Amino acid sequence: MLALRIMKLKYSMPALFFFILISAALEFFGFQIWLAYFAKHAIQTEYDSHVIRPLSVLDHLDSDDVKMILLISRQDQNEIGEILNAKGSCFLLDDRRYILSIKNYWKFYRKGGDMSTVDSKMIILANRTVLFQENIIVSKELSGLQSVKFGWAEVDENGRFLNSIQNFRKCSFTDIF
Repeated sequence: MLALRIMKLKYSMPALFFFILISAALEFFGFQIWLAYFAKHAIQTEYDSHVIRPLSVLDHLDSDDVKMILLISRQDQNEIGEILNAKGSCFLLDDRRYILSIKNYWKFYRKGGDMSTVDSKMIILANRTVLFQENIIVSKELSGLQSVKFGWAEVDENGRFLNSIQNFRKCSFTDIF
């Protein structure tokens, strides 16, 4: 009987350690681990234009399963929390009609430089496929996208952009997939 208890303890300790390790990784890295594992990637790689239109990836898409996700870094959570009136690291917009309605004024203009320490991400998903994924800054003073592909691109109309951001809601992993 004692040998059976020791054997159970021997095998349950590594399982407990593994569970704690995975939980800590999810807490630290958030949803990016899940997205990297579950989502297929079909990201646009060429940006020839001076204007970056992230929602143009939806132009020829018939799917109703369209989602925009903001993954907010710990450093940006206070700023975005004031804009969205919510605290958290994951925000979702899944109303396809609304996403298509904001498409024309979600324009970002290349500025020819780079913005340092942009840790938050914007992801556009359709049918569990990542169509667009870049770093984003959302603030009352300045909003834009940062990418290794096109550098810093600033939003055209920050007021309208921030108004549309307010339609994102706090989400969890189950909301995304």
